[in-house]
Amino acid sequence: MVLETIVLAKSATDVVADNSRWERFDGVNYRRPIALRETAVACVWLLKGTAADLVKARAYAAAEGWHVYTYPSTEQDPLGRAKRDHLSAAYANA
Repeated sequence: MVLETIVLAKSATDVVADNSRWERFDGVNYRRPIALRETAVACVWLLKGTAADLVKARAYAAAEGWHVYTYPSTEQDPLGRAKRDHLSAAYANA
């Protein structure tokens, strides 16, 4: 029985205010420009999961729109690695 860390990840869009530009200095119809940024959100399903837990995680992820990543139990930062892996896979498919 191999115990692995099971992590779920998905993409999210953040709205970021762009403070480097200003549109009208007189204040009339002033609107702060915004930019959309693609980010990743991740959560740990189990720190030491088995194959049966992985099946359950995949079933939940398929129903809710998440992706499943597994890492060795010794991984120092499973959430950060899942976010990086998810964004690199998303940009590779774009």
